[in-house]
Amino acid sequence: MILLAVFLAVQTALSFGGAVYLLDAANHFRPWITFALAIPILALALATRRGWPYGLASAALSLAILSAPALLYATRGTGAGGPALTVVSFNILNTNPRAQALARWLDAVEPDVIAIQEGAAAWRAWVETSPLSDFHRVAGSSARQGVELLAQMPLTDGRVLEAPQRRPVAMGVVDFGGPVCVVSIHPNTIRDASLWRARNADLATAAHWIGSQCPPGAEKLVMGDWNTAPWSPHFSAFLRANGLRWGNAALLPAATRELAAPFGWLGAPIDQIAMTSGLRAQRCRRGPALGSDHRPITCEIVRTRGG
Repeated sequence: MILLAVFLAVQTALSFGGAVYLLDAANHFRPWITFALAIPILALALATRRGWPYGLASAALSLAILSAPALLYATRGTGAGGPALTVVSFNILNTNPRAQALARWLDAVEPDVIAIQEGAAAWRAWVETSPLSDFHRVAGSSARQGVELLAQMPLTDGRVLEAPQRRPVAMGVVDFGGPVCVVSIHPNTIRDASLWRARNADLATAAHWIGSQCPPGAEKLVMGDWNTAPWSPHFSAFLRANGLRWGNAALLPAATRELAAPFGWLGAPIDQIAMTSGLRAQRCRRGPALGSDHRPITCEIVRTRGG
């Protein structure tokens, strides 16, 4: 009973502790924390006849807690049956040495729209001599934390929104059965409390820009390295700000930010694709290791019926 009470207390604190740095940061590792809390209860359930109700309760609660974001925020609606828009989001890492491997993967995926984060000067020089040079582009500064959009179709109203002390946001509009405002974001990291506060401010600023700068009536498609796990209260707040749904939702999302070997499996699912209700994501996948500490994600986007 005491172990189950501890389990519930920790989970409640993580779910509602968005104002506390350590609690919110722990959401990056929410699955492992949940499993670590549940295992002693399950062990007790197996060791004693009277412990099985607590073991069953902890297992059910673990599944409910970890799958809650997918159940609450996943895209909904039925696809309208038209063409699909293949999108890729990737924090390529500003020192990525594997441009050719990335080129081969992109050639196989054949994306229509690409959202890039950390596209530094070396990446942009490579783009100029690659097949991507034919894409329409919106790119910010060539600094380490730059953001970029590339699209095979015309990318109109392209702009990069910047403010002092805030990470930039790249934005443009494509025609996909109607206007779709496509956005690439890369809020700050959460390596310490001051950077975490900057991340929160970056998310709030990006949410405001998306709401105020996307054309009225356009659907919104937001991609990037959010540096935010789906269990964080800041994740749901960002979605609510612009009526977004989580496109690459999964009951137990795979890590897209990987730690250094041999702890890569302890990574966090912090790269996200989200959209408004007129769009729906399908066949979302995590891409292979391509020289970055992040994995790319790709989805097929379709219009929903009535969207």
